[in-house]
Amino acid sequence: MSRTELTARAAVLSARLEEVHPLMLAPAVGLMVVMTTVVALAMVVVLAAVVLVTGAAALLVCLERALSAATGWRPRARAEVAR
Repeated sequence: MSRTELTARAAVLSARLEEVHPLMLAPAVGLMVVMTTVVALAMVVVLAAVVLVTGAAALLVCLERALSAATGWRPRARAEVAR
């Protein structure tokens, strides 16, 4: 295609785009809003799960340290467990 033909084709396509009524775009916009909301909620759920797991791990570490300090108990070394 020559440059002139490409320019004419671009003008036709541009005119067609201007004919699109905003109501024709409403379903696409609605779908975008729904999908954005779903993705955002999924991210919130994942973040909450990470926070809960991290908090549980930290709580277990604190509990182990508190019990170790209160009773003087220390975990056995790996070499002792292997015997």
